[in-house]
Amino acid sequence: MKLFATALLTVVLTAFAAAQSLDISGYKIVQANAALTITIPAGTVIPPGGYVVIARNTTKAAFETFFGITLNSNVTFINGFAVVGSNGFPSINGSETYELQNATSVKIEGPTIAMPAATPFNSVKRKS
Repeated sequence: MKLFATALLTVVLTAFAAAQSLDISGYKIVQANAALTITIPAGTVIPPGGYVVIARNTTKAAFETFFGITLNSNVTFINGFAVVGSNGFPSINGSETYELQNATSVKIEGPTIAMPAATPFNSVKRKS
């Protein structure tokens, strides 16, 4: 599983080339420098070859409209605001890093590199 963050206020979890679905209920994404954590809701499953998009405070329909796309059926979409309330998750103000933990709080991935605040619409791809 890989963890990516973008300055578009979106966090993406990917399960590359997974042959079977992956239940990520209870997994956590911890955001440093902003002291935020989102716990993935019960029943959240990444389908084979799929991924999760966590948007800060928008619906799937609004996300698709803004970017002029239709997310495929292998995409699980989570509205961060609907899960954590307040200003939603993630909050990108600069220098944040993210760590993915399983349901028992064991680190799986991360921390990511710090996200720059000054340059909007950047994304980072991890090569491994």
